[in-house]
Amino acid sequence: MRVSNISFGKTAILTCQVKNRETNQKASATLYQMDPHNMSDYREVRYSKTARCMCRDMEDDQSLYNPVREYYVLKDDKTGEVISCAETSHHYRRDEIYSPGLSTTVDELADNTKYVNSTEPMLAFVAQKAFDRYDKSVVIGTYVDDESPLKRARFSKTKNGDWVLPEKRFNDFVDTANKRSSIEYVG
Repeated sequence: MRVSNISFGKTAILTCQVKNRETNQKASATLYQMDPHNMSDYREVRYSKTARCMCRDMEDDQSLYNPVREYYVLKDDKTGEVISCAETSHHYRRDEIYSPGLSTTVDELADNTKYVNSTEPMLAFVAQKAFDRYDKSVVIGTYVDDESPLKRARFSKTKNGDWVLPEKRFNDFVDTANKRSSIEYVG
């Protein structure tokens, strides 16, 4: 008897508070890990203004039994609007200056301009997951419009334009992000 791939869809990872620029109020948000094998998750990414950048890679991972990348979407609990999104993968990095070894790479990162510091809770989760995997760094290799959240998180910019958060800064960044965004892990 052959069992086919079972997909349960998006999984809630954490809840947090993110400030809305327009109303100047804090909005409750939930970070979800999206499943590329689930068509409702794929449609949610495809028809979102903010998360559309992950659509092509999500299509590629649909045909794989074990997806190469992980997809995350931070959504406003009240409106259902996507606040920010990230696509990550796991690689070995041979950089002699900035933490050689296993690394979590953020392949895509996008945020909604209606919210202040909208990528911080997501990057804190990515850093925490990298710490749990014993990674040496978190690397953002995409073009980032607003560099201020990365500078506040103490990411360092390399000569080739990548942003690197070394392992020694993981805990400080995660602790400040947890306090600032009132992060609570689900499950």
